[in-house]
Amino acid sequence: MLKTSTIKSLLENTLFVWIGLVLVLAIGSEQIVLPDWIQVIGRSHPLILHFPIVLLLLGLIFLWIPRLDQKNELKSVFELTFLAGCNFAGLTVVAGLILANEEYEGDAIVWHQWSGIAVFYLCTILYFFRNYSKKIVKPASILIAIGITLTGHWGANITHGEDFLLAPIQEKQDEITPLAEAEIFNDLVLPILENKCMSCHKEGKIKGELRMDHI
Repeated sequence: MLKTSTIKSLLENTLFVWIGLVLVLAIGSEQIVLPDWIQVIGRSHPLILHFPIVLLLLGLIFLWIPRLDQKNELKSVFELTFLAGCNFAGLTVVAGLILANEEYEGDAIVWHQWSGIAVFYLCTILYFFRNYSKKIVKPASILIAIGITLTGHWGANITHGEDFLLAPIQEKQDEITPLAEAEIFNDLVLPILENKCMSCHKEGKIKGELRMDHI
């Protein structure tokens, strides 16, 4: 059975692999021609993104435990949890960058992509430099938690449509146009497209290279 120190060393070394891959894909994705089978990894992005969210947030909670350095067992759990979260974050970002080359464009994907990259690099920096300056650990953990939340929010907007998170509590004021005054497209067809089609066929997410939000 592998020792904790061996697992930790393996995860730390793997982390540098993700750092390099993220850098290459983020900067040179337009110049790189990826084989079709790589798309399978890219399309696993929605599947694996939940792991880093849980692991990183759990690791950040450990940082708020008083005198964590003096509690060896808790410190060991924190290190492995947070390190695993950083690795899953790296894998998730790599998969996301591959997926983004398919049918995604627009402001939402840009914000989601770069916030995800920022979260990954900040988590990695925090892990390796957590013992150098105790004063920045808690502020950094808050910043990362905010970054995770915003990244998830923008990702949900891409997948489910804008304002997906707050839609249930927002007031809806649908204007009902009398049938005699209704325009066929604007009043009868467009509402159907908005409710059923545009979440997958709009700026930021253009499935099948089809946009339904633009004339």
